[in-house]
Amino acid sequence: MIIMSKIKPKPSYFDKYADNYEDLVSDQTDFFSKDRSYFSRHKSKILKQVWRGRLRQPEKILEFGCGVGLNLPFILEAFPKSRIYGSDISEQSLDKVREEQKNISCVSDRELDQQTFDLILISCVFHHIQPQDRERVMERVRNLLKPDGILCVVEHNPYNPVTRHLVNTCPFDEDAVLLSMRETCKMISGCANLRLHRKGYCLFFPESLHFLNALEPTLIHIPLGGQYFVSARRT
Repeated sequence: MIIMSKIKPKPSYFDKYADNYEDLVSDQTDFFSKDRSYFSRHKSKILKQVWRGRLRQPEKILEFGCGVGLNLPFILEAFPKSRIYGSDISEQSLDKVREEQKNISCVSDRELDQQTFDLILISCVFHHIQPQDRERVMERVRNLLKPDGILCVVEHNPYNPVTRHLVNTCPFDEDAVLLSMRETCKMISGCANLRLHRKGYCLFFPESLHFLNALEPTLIHIPLGGQYFVSARRT
């Protein structure tokens, strides 16, 4: 949901959606889930999955491009002992987070490079960044990771026809250029000191069939999920 300050961002693009962003998302995804939190909880579970196996909890977690903060409460719920940060190029969106989520630390884009984090989530951000600028953004994010830190990218699956329809009809996706899992993996692999960690397709089932979510680990290699995730470790 952000475009980097070093590559001529357009902050007004998402500022104009800050007040009604959640309503727009709910209208778009109503058929899949009546509860917007269904998607945010799903992402928090993916974060727990990519961090699993480590002996400690992450001290600092960042959602890079957090928008109005829909995912942040669920990241905090999944990692209650961690300090949760949100950052976005849209200052109006960050103001909304500051006002409504007092337990979240907001970092403006211009101040972000002064910090490092153990775990970073980038959810549906890269399709808003022009392809020629994505490698530079990835390099910046890599520098925000502590050594041995984990990055998790979640993106829309361009091979899912329902996803493509939603993107094509969404007001704030008018600039979207979807990228495949293969493209995301290539972008990460081309970034020095980042090593692919885990990947998979996800969001196969609507809320009404949530009891089938336990099957997702067996489906991660099937490119039919509404979204996908790719994680990487900074060496």
